[in-house]
Amino acid sequence: MSAPLEIVLQFGLAPLLWAGIIFGLRQCLPQTHGDDTCEKAYLLAMAIALPVAVVAPMLSPFLSEAPLPLPDWSGHGVVDTPLNNAADAPKSAFNVMPALAYSMLALYVAGVVLFAGRLTLGLIRLFQIERQASRQPDGIRLSPSHRISAIASLSGHIILSDALAEKLNQQERKFILAHERAHLDRKDPLFFLFLSLFEALFWFNPFLLAQTERCRHAAELDCDARVIGKETKMRSVYASSLLHALKHTAGNALPCAPAVFSLGQKGDYRMRIESILQPRPKLSKTLKHSVL
Repeated sequence: MSAPLEIVLQFGLAPLLWAGIIFGLRQCLPQTHGDDTCEKAYLLAMAIALPVAVVAPMLSPFLSEAPLPLPDWSGHGVVDTPLNNAADAPKSAFNVMPALAYSMLALYVAGVVLFAGRLTLGLIRLFQIERQASRQPDGIRLSPSHRISAIASLSGHIILSDALAEKLNQQERKFILAHERAHLDRKDPLFFLFLSLFEALFWFNPFLLAQTERCRHAAELDCDARVIGKETKMRSVYASSLLHALKHTAGNALPCAPAVFSLGQKGDYRMRIESILQPRPKLSKTLKHSVL
């Protein structure tokens, strides 16, 4: 087997199939969508195929290579007819597999460059937004950018759009800032950056990409629960602050943001609002262990 084809199989096809198996198995298990611990566990289960693919070839020299006890059919009615000239030799057909493997590797590298470039541009814009933001007495920073609502940055600051801040009442502002502080407490800016890097490396794996999105959504739900857990009578106000953020950045949300209150799909917002207004009981420890 050629080296390029072996690389494609080990680091491309094998992780893809393994992630697909995990994705399929979870459909048969109790529903855990939105649980932060379980979503991270599923992501880890999908990602473990890569280190296995790296380690497995290293272990091959230690594996037994004893020949199978197959019968020897030589000499039983078979007459060898030596080839007298090169014209009698079978002509080898053009092997397309190495060319296909090289093409797939080139496509993979192009995809990594594209996704990594998109991530880099997004981070540069975020750093520019933070640099242009003005410091406030309460420790937050106000930004003139309309591409964000609120951000928990990698540097540990909370950046709020000044246009959105003008539309919020005191309680809504308090909720949004509390949500972003929950992201900082969870170290989500770094975690979300890791997810973005993971997506750049495995852009071809739809199962893994779907799981990274679930991890982001689960992180948002957990931050919502942390904020509203102490303000159970203010659920409608908190949901209202979420809708304000959605309207503020509709169609303009900055991609690749490490942690953004307004980042997400419309379906995610609907699920978050439903979870805020009609919270479901958390999974028991027994159920969590049964799905891991």
